[in-house]
Amino acid sequence: MKKTLITLALASAVVSTGLAQGTVLWGNANNSKISVNSAPGGLPTSTTPAFAGTTATTFYYALFYSAGATTVGGSITGSEMPFLGANGTYAFEDSNWNFNSPGAIAGYVTGPSYATNAAAGRYTVENTDPNQSLATITPFTTSAQWVIVGWSASDGATLSAMESWFNNGSPSTTGWIGESAVSAAISPGNPNGSPPTSPASVFPASFSLGLVYIPEPSTIMLAGLGGLSLLLFRRRK
Repeated sequence: MKKTLITLALASAVVSTGLAQGTVLWGNANNSKISVNSAPGGLPTSTTPAFAGTTATTFYYALFYSAGATTVGGSITGSEMPFLGANGTYAFEDSNWNFNSPGAIAGYVTGPSYATNAAAGRYTVENTDPNQSLATITPFTTSAQWVIVGWSASDGATLSAMESWFNNGSPSTTGWIGESAVSAAISPGNPNGSPPTSPASVFPASFSLGLVYIPEPSTIMLAGLGGLSLLLFRRRK
């Protein structure tokens, strides 16, 4: 009898977990437009351009969530600056944050992987979930914090390609990258509830994508010579 009860309890837990999906809408509005700058470390100079299908005018965005973390890399807002450049901390570098990929957990997560800019300063998800427009279904119905990372197409068309470009702070080409502030705790709607609840919205405040320049070979050589001269000077002293 005891074994039967334990088996039933485990089966119940598996079923309830399998149904634990939540729905959120993500995007941005006119009062939360995304900007870029024209010089590394500079202030925002313009909004991201309208999508025109070219590498120069395309930007990608990825949605991250965490059920426990309220900071990214120790930053209260997710960004110490409006954008972080190559030396900041991003959600894809912090193991407390999860990329909301449709294929991440089979049977639990569906919906779009990425967003792209649809108009100046605005973005929208690329692949619309057929069950809920502009929705991403998460593997839990409890609350979570959310972060959006954005980058230019020159950095790669997918998150893995962008991470390869980023290469621990040593990008291989010039490009833009930035991160939104961490949202407050948001509880996804539960389409499988009785009755079903409406999806919640993840609309971050405005943030900027910072330009990351790749040093010219001559600049790298000069920096190396400067470091070498300092070492020689110290030895002579």
